Amino acid sequence: MKRPTLLSAALAVAVVGGLVGSSPAVGSGQVRAAAALGYVSGTVTVAGAPAPDAYVQLHSPGKWASARTAADGTYSTAAEPGTYEVVVLGPSGSTYLTTYLGGKVRPDDSTPLEVVSGASVTADVKLVRGAGVTGRVVDAAGHPVGGATVWLAHVDRFGSTSATTDAHGEYTTYQLATGEVALFAFVDQQRSATRAVAAKRGALTRAPTLTVRKPTGATITGHVRAHAAGDQPVQLLDAKKAGVGWERPDANGDVSFVGLEAGTYTVVLSGTNISRRVTVGATTKASFGTLRRGTPTAVSGRVVSPTGKPAIEAEVRLLDSFGTIAGTAETNAKGYYRIVGAIAGSYTVTAEPDTTTYARGSLHLSVTRGKAKVAPVLRLPSGGRLYGTVKNTKGKPVAGITVYTSNRTAVTDRNGRWLLTGVTPGTRNLTVGDPYVGGYHTEHVSAVARNGKTVRVATVVVH
Repeated sequence: MKRPTLLSAALAVAVVGGLVGSSPAVGSGQVRAAAALGYVSGTVTVAGAPAPDAYVQLHSPGKWASARTAADGTYSTAAEPGTYEVVVLGPSGSTYLTTYLGGKVRPDDSTPLEVVSGASVTADVKLVRGAGVTGRVVDAAGHPVGGATVWLAHVDRFGSTSATTDAHGEYTTYQLATGEVALFAFVDQQRSATRAVAAKRGALTRAPTLTVRKPTGATITGHVRAHAAGDQPVQLLDAKKAGVGWERPDANGDVSFVGLEAGTYTVVLSGTNISRRVTVGATTKASFGTLRRGTPTAVSGRVVSPTGKPAIEAEVRLLDSFGTIAGTAETNAKGYYRIVGAIAGSYTVTAEPDTTTYARGSLHLSVTRGKAKVAPVLRLPSGGRLYGTVKNTKGKPVAGITVYTSNRTAVTDRNGRWLLTGVTPGTRNLTVGDPYVGGYHTEHVSAVARNGKTVRVATVVVH
């Protein structure tokens, strides 16, 4: 049974929000004869107590129905005959996780519900309690900060949420699972350091107090001279050439980076190969002076598939020697592209096909200032195929697990099998994750993809 996305589920809730509680919502868009419908009712509970105002949704290919629980946790609705997936979503601030029939947090583990014309069926749902985290946010003087946002995310499994502090600086959320949670707070231009807390399902854990402060540290400023300078992004790279900042100049061409650690940085006019190094102390201020861009020129070319056919609607990027973007384009029906944004120096053209049949490709070229450049034809590689199986600690295959690497994604089938095609050759780091809060922990593996080859990856065990 194909599952609807969380977005489609949310839209379904919004659509039927005015209907549940008054008359049954049947997703075919028209009223069915009573004899053609089946009837579903039940009670939704959490920790043995009724769960009021919860949304109960029934999904089946081309069909859906929904209801909202009453104060005693009961609900009822009508649905067309078929096999349904039943899921319960709580209102904002609820103490439980999204739960499927059978008391599961994963749809692939849920119990299917069979609805028969003219018959009634009971579907009681025992909700899975969330892991609660509560805490306090204060300013540098120790005063409580109301209206601050606290962002919380699991370290080694899927799941994140946010909470807003009250007038006393307090916040509480239960939308997490058991495990280590990283959290930080921010309000206006102030932010706290990231802290950690061990959350536990069914319990409320007190997190360390978060202190928000105005940015401190070094500042780098400067001026950009260019036509429409405000449209010229400026990148800040650290000593390892990793990006640590991105800004656009104001109308006057001025730009600044604040809250920096002491060290040597490189300021780059994105995509131009124009740069300047600046060194700052822990609390000092330095200027990179004025960087003049000049008039960008065009780089054009053609992208083809491994067999030489036009690569249609491929995403093409032009990167300078620092890896910053000069511009992007999409290939036309004949595989041609044109990007205006280069200045001079060494550039890399990358092309991402709109299909997983073959892989991303790239080529290098040199641009002369003021002269348009026609790049060689970029023939995309066929790429490699990686496949494998995901099982749990009991040795059973796990369906619905996501396996992805940079630009390729797969989902395990009912036998736990997955397949990635068109993988860029080389060593690829794979992330094996469960996209459901309270599901399996994330695992990481690596594999070597070879052009035109199929490589089996060792079985991944998720916990």
